[in-house]
Amino acid sequence: MKIKTKRFLLTASGVVVGLINGLLGAGGGIIVVPILRFVLGLNQKEAQATAIFIILPLCVVSGIIYLILGNFSVNLAIPVFIGSVLGAIMGTFLLAKLKNNVLVYIFCGVLILAGIRMIF
Repeated sequence: MKIKTKRFLLTASGVVVGLINGLLGAGGGIIVVPILRFVLGLNQKEAQATAIFIILPLCVVSGIIYLILGNFSVNLAIPVFIGSVLGAIMGTFLLAKLKNNVLVYIFCGVLILAGIRMIF
């Protein structure tokens, strides 16, 4: 694939990811991880780790805008934030130990369960 084509696809993908993240408050990883795997050819570990790094600034920007617009509950956010930081630390160490094919199944399973949960 030509470099210009790849850059265009990645930029367009970034717009879609930012839109989904801003609109839904999350979900950018659902788009970013497959793009990183299939467009850039990263393995599952690299794609998931890179997706987190890409999505972090999006979440910060979206969070600030939600706060400014009054769509934010500090009382709920603080305990969830504390638990999320602990979970992120554990998940990062677990990611390093799991094989790529196991991560693919876990990632797909979480996506399927989230989709089913959203429908019902």
